[in-house]
Amino acid sequence: MIDLTVPEIRRKLQEADAAAFAVLERSLVADTRKGVRAAVEVARQIRLREISGIIVIDFIDMEAPRKNQEY
Repeated sequence: MIDLTVPEIRRKLQEADAAAFAVLERSLVADTRKGVRAAVEVARQIRLREISGIIVIDFIDMEAPRKNQEY
């Protein structure tokens, strides 16, 4: 049997939550960087090809695992 006090259990849970949040934060930062790079490339291509008019860009939601595999 494990002898842990309530404060020790709370501390371990907080450490686990902090680690999970750090992983999520790194993932969101990476997704944001990908989106920014894509936006810069789209702008470059629009200027290069002299495209005009209404342009709509729908960036995929990188948080959904299914969508990550499709593209």
